[in-house]
Amino acid sequence: MIDPEIFSEMTSKAVNAVWSEPRSECAAPYECEYESDLVTLKFVYDSHRSNELTVTLRQRNHSGGDLSLSDVLAASECPVELVNRYSLMQTGDPVVLARLINGACQLLGQFAGPFLKGDSEAFEFARRERAKRAELYTRRVSQGRRLLKAEEAWSQKDFDSVIEHLAPIEELLDEHWRRRLAYSLGRVN
Repeated sequence: MIDPEIFSEMTSKAVNAVWSEPRSECAAPYECEYESDLVTLKFVYDSHRSNELTVTLRQRNHSGGDLSLSDVLAASECPVELVNRYSLMQTGDPVVLARLINGACQLLGQFAGPFLKGDSEAFEFARRERAKRAELYTRRVSQGRRLLKAEEAWSQKDFDSVIEHLAPIEELLDEHWRRRLAYSLGRVN
């Protein structure tokens, strides 16, 4: 188990290496906040269950809510592979945890300067991008269910049901599914 004091020291050292203005407070074990007049950067480590490290940024005095580290990085020039690498951080090893904290802070320093300065446009852009990703994810989940149902209907030669499941997502279909939709439309009409 990772000692809460060591966690606090790890985060403080890493944050101070990339952000010169923060005031810090570790109000609870495994929960440290670093604040400027405009931004709060928070590190939370779940030492009891998942061993997950969560890093969030929030504009102070703004109702927009927290942005995850991956939300911030995805809205910056950070390469996608690094965004993905730091989107889920889990470990019970203190050496690996220190590496994750240092890496997260280095990425913040390298790619999230506008966020650390409290740039409202950067935060708003990240929120819009997060909403787009959530909408796309929802559409893909819905599309997956529709494709499964359309496949079942196709195997039963229930062309009305094929149309029912595919027509609402026609713009998302690949060529294979477009042909099945066109065929079904031709059979029903």
